[in-house]
Amino acid sequence: MADERLVTIESKESNFRLLNEVLNSIIPKENLHPFIYDKDSNSFGIKTYEEEIKKYGGNFDIVLVSAGEDGHIASLFPNHPSIYDNSKHYIFVDNSPKPPVKRMSASKNMILRSKIGIVLFYREIKREAYLKFLNMELDYTACPAKLVSEIPESYVITDSKIEEKKCV
Repeated sequence: MADERLVTIESKESNFRLLNEVLNSIIPKENLHPFIYDKDSNSFGIKTYEEEIKKYGGNFDIVLVSAGEDGHIASLFPNHPSIYDNSKHYIFVDNSPKPPVKRMSASKNMILRSKIGIVLFYREIKREAYLKFLNMELDYTACPAKLVSEIPESYVITDSKIEEKKCV
C-alpha cells in the first residue's frame, strides 16, 4: 500500500478494503499485504508494516498511484510537511488536509526508489492536477504527482483532453 487511512481494514474509509474488493479474485491472498491499523501501538502499526514490507525488499517494484485534485499522491500533499519528510520508508501523517487527518504513507524517498511508476489522472475533477503536473515551473513540492516522473520508467494515464496552444 502506498498509503492508508488509520482505520480498520473493514472500514468504508479503508483503501485496502476497496482494493481488495477489486483484486481478491485476481491476486492470490498471500500476495496482498494490507496495512493493519493498531490503535494501541505508538506507531499505529506503521513500523510493523514497514518491517513486513522490508521482508520483500522494502521497495516497490511498481508503484501505482492516483493523483488527487490538488496533485497529491499517497498522503504526500502539496507544500505540506508530508512532502518534505525525508524518511526512507513510511511516514505518519497526523494533519492531512483531506479527511481523515490521520494516515500512513510511503515517503517520497520510497516512491522514488520504485522501478516503475504509474500515475493516474481520471475524471474532470483531476484536470487541474494534471495541468499542474504538466507545468514545468512547478516542482514536486507543489505537485507531488511529479515524483512519478522522476522514477526511471514512468507512465501517466489520463482521460483529460488538453488543448494545444499554437504559437502565431
